[in-house]
Amino acid sequence: SPVSMNMMPMPMYFYWSKKCWFLFSSWMTNEDDLLNFILSNVIVFLLAFLFQVISAYRTTYPLRDLRNTFTTVQTEEDGEFEMKTNTQTTTFGYIALFVSQAVLGTLLMLLLMTFNGFVFITIVLGQVVGFSLYGLKAERYRISLTSDASCH
Repeated sequence: SPVSMNMMPMPMYFYWSKKCWFLFSSWMTNEDDLLNFILSNVIVFLLAFLFQVISAYRTTYPLRDLRNTFTTVQTEEDGEFEMKTNTQTTTFGYIALFVSQAVLGTLLMLLLMTFNGFVFITIVLGQVVGFSLYGLKAERYRISLTSDASCH
């Protein structure tokens, strides 16, 4: 069937235009609407940035939460201390981070599928800035904890 006049055909190559159909039919920019296009790309940048922040935090979440996972409880019978785990909170937090990262990753992939070169560059920049500010710190933190554990 022929494409409707209201529908924008999806190219299968990168194009460089301010006319872009983002994730929803109501989120579309035109050639003459530069401000809307810039604001849309700021939102895309923030989504890509947030993806890297969540990814970095998810990398170190089990390591950070390890010390909060165990609580010491004194038993009444013999007065000895016993370690109890708080795995429900840890598990829920880790699953919430995973779901957030999966949803953001899927949205970013769909945004890449617009094949707009400006959107592509915006996503890459958002990921680079997010990784530079949070991902490198997370990697250093992870390495410092694992290297401390292996020295014994």
